Amino acid sequence: MKAGIFKPVRFRTFRSLFGAQLFSDLGNWLDFIALQVSVAYNWGLNETAIAAVIIVLGLPWVIIGPFASVFVDRLPKKQIMVICLFLRILIVAGLFFAPNLYTLLIFVFLKGTVAAIYDSARQSIPLY
Repeated sequence: MKAGIFKPVRFRTFRSLFGAQLFSDLGNWLDFIALQVSVAYNWGLNETAIAAVIIVLGLPWVIIGPFASVFVDRLPKKQIMVICLFLRILIVAGLFFAPNLYTLLIFVFLKGTVAAIYDSARQSIPLY
């Protein structure tokens, strides 16, 4: 059985999800860089604060990630993904108004939590 690397691209739903995910990943990367630049240059904090942001961003994947997949399997995945995207928009908007590092860390943790739930739903969708 010959399975080509481009076989999933033949399916319109996969192409749509792949294209959307490509732009989403670019936005995630720019968001990750912007958080670090904001902490370092706008607030003038040191590398410890930057490390705290990175650690807090990864904590939900370790703490909530394993349980998110169980939660996601019981609910409609598309609806969860849409809700998570809207929550992420609200949380990222809140990042602009964070008055200090501790408030920023709360928003970053919430953003990581929503991302962990979103990715659990995204990964459980069949490719075709």
